[in-house]
Amino acid sequence: MFADDCNIVVEGSSSVDVQTKLDSVAESCLAWASTSCLILNNAKTKTMLIRPSKRTCFDDSFVVHMAGNPFVNVASAKILGIFLCSDIGNANLTVDYTCKKIDTALFFIHNASKFVNSRVVSLLCNAFVKPHIY
Repeated sequence: MFADDCNIVVEGSSSVDVQTKLDSVAESCLAWASTSCLILNNAKTKTMLIRPSKRTCFDDSFVVHMAGNPFVNVASAKILGIFLCSDIGNANLTVDYTCKKIDTALFFIHNASKFVNSRVVSLLCNAFVKPHIY
């Protein structure tokens, strides 16, 4: 049994407050996993401290542990196709990723257009480009 793509959000008045809450939640998750006969993989578990101010986004002292093992801190993460950044005001990562996906799709469609009719080109655009726009 797998329990992939779980996300836990905790808020607090300071990074120390958030860290304390997450340490507690991590231990609760470990107990739940043990009861459910699951093994949690610390290597695949990451934390991100999101703050509104760009200059205070990364805090070297912010480390969450589970069973004595630290989680890796990240500045960005892809969750269900959307990039989240620790710097709330920075949307560049999501925009760059979306543009790259659209560019790749358009390259594929352009090459395919030499061999298929306009109806198929339209279908390819609907299938490979529109999902990234809407």
